[in-house]
Amino acid sequence: MSVAIVITEFSQHPYQA
Repeated sequence: MSVAIVITEFSQHPYQA
C-alpha cells in the first residue's frame, strides 16, 4: 500500500469525515 494509492482512492471516492 503506497501513499499514492491512498490519494488515488480518495480522488475516486472522497470521504467526508
